[in-house]
Amino acid sequence: MNANAKKLSIVLIVLLISSACSSSNDANKRNIKNALEKYYFDRDRCLVLQRPSKRRFRILNEQPGIYVFDFEAAHMKSALESAVSFGLLESNVSEIRYSRRFGGEIQTAIGRKYIVTNLGESVFRSVSEGADFITICYGEYRIDEIQSFSEPSDMMGYRVTNVNYVYTIVNIEKWARERNVLEWVKDSWSMGPFEANIASKQLTDDLLDEPQNESITLHLTNQGWSAEQPSFR
Repeated sequence: MNANAKKLSIVLIVLLISSACSSSNDANKRNIKNALEKYYFDRDRCLVLQRPSKRRFRILNEQPGIYVFDFEAAHMKSALESAVSFGLLESNVSEIRYSRRFGGEIQTAIGRKYIVTNLGESVFRSVSEGADFITICYGEYRIDEIQSFSEPSDMMGYRVTNVNYVYTIVNIEKWARERNVLEWVKDSWSMGPFEANIASKQLTDDLLDEPQNESITLHLTNQGWSAEQPSFR
């Protein structure tokens, strides 16, 4: 074996030993990416939408569903009707029982009732009592790159590292790309424009199908690095 071959053999042996000795507890890009992929594995990209009339009325119908008044915001109704066309919801005319938010007698009005289909269960994840809040999920996280991470340090009883990474939202539901869905997001927050701006920006950015930057703090456990919220000691 010539000298160059011997040097190459030594380098390969060193690399193999280093790889074998590496641990999931080490702070490196591979372990950090694995931790983020595990964290986002069953966490889809979602938004919590608030019905515009929430502050004025309480829906009193006992059967589950999304009850929408005829006078409800046009964008909300349009988006829900689009979901019907995609097979995510079923719709029918319904009598809605309601009262004023801060008291008053029970009244009735004619509107529409939307029921989540089997296909729509992955999109319409939760509908609160009275459908004041509706959680819609429309995409999945893909971790593209770990840009940087800080030297691990101790904080509140944990070993932590601050991570900057790049992700892309993929497998976006076709329904979420409908223009009326974005308009519903924009006007769904009756509390003020701040939350609506955040929500609409999130959806707008996601629909670009482009990488986005984010940061997160990971903490070390006996099973390696984790992005789960720790219980402070």
